[in-house]
Amino acid sequence: MGHSRRKGPPDGTSDGGNERSRCYQYVQRVAKSLLRRSDLMVPREACVYADWDAFDLAIQAAGGQWERVMGGNLIVNLPRASTFDLDRAMDQLNASAATAEQELMAAMKRDVAFLAEDVGERHLGRPAALRRAADWLAEALAMTGMVVSRQTFEVDGREAENLEAVLTGTSRPDEFVVVGAHYDTVRGTPGADEDEADEPGDDEGDDSEA
Repeated sequence: MGHSRRKGPPDGTSDGGNERSRCYQYVQRVAKSLLRRSDLMVPREACVYADWDAFDLAIQAAGGQWERVMGGNLIVNLPRASTFDLDRAMDQLNASAATAEQELMAAMKRDVAFLAEDVGERHLGRPAALRRAADWLAEALAMTGMVVSRQTFEVDGREAENLEAVLTGTSRPDEFVVVGAHYDTVRGTPGADEDEADEPGDDEGDDSEA
């Protein structure tokens, strides 16, 4: 019975040597690249604000590229000869993201205060309050650019309604992300936990849901 011989790489080196050679060639290509790579961290919410568009355009105008990789990791490639001040641009982006986050938190507290204090307890036993909450939510969602529709149904002979708000994507309009929440409250509660900085409560809804 004959013996088989394992064939090595064409250049006669071992597999390990060939792997090291490939790594060396990769490092050399990176070193000779016309682009300078920067690995940065940005707040995850930074990309949803208008200042991100300005940052994107500035990178492109400088002849660069960027990509997000897992969470807040941002990779920016700029021409080595570029004079673009990336550190300054990142400081501005982070500052605007922090300001926007504070504004968002303040708006959320105002919204919760309106629902919990002005509207208060809302369920099928208090139909006027439930309808007021639904009307307010429909208007607020529409102001963000969503298309809002109402789905009316009956529960034990009483009318209730769900709200459906749709925002069609631009890059992948055929894909769906569904987020659901209820806007009614358990009887005897306003729907917010005062011991948790006015955050929405986790109680289950009573009869209807948004």
